[in-house]
Amino acid sequence: MGERNLNVATFYSFLITVLLGVIIYLLLSEDPTATDKAVFSNGGNK
Repeated sequence: MGERNLNVATFYSFLITVLLGVIIYLLLSEDPTATDKAVFSNGGNK
């Protein structure tokens, strides 16, 4: 039982770390593409 709990804790900590990394990556990469997304959301007006 102890090993299973340890594996579950390790899995969830890994999962949270990956999710945080993805969120931070998306937040950091938002700025350069913000104008492009605004252009597309406005119907492609340039």
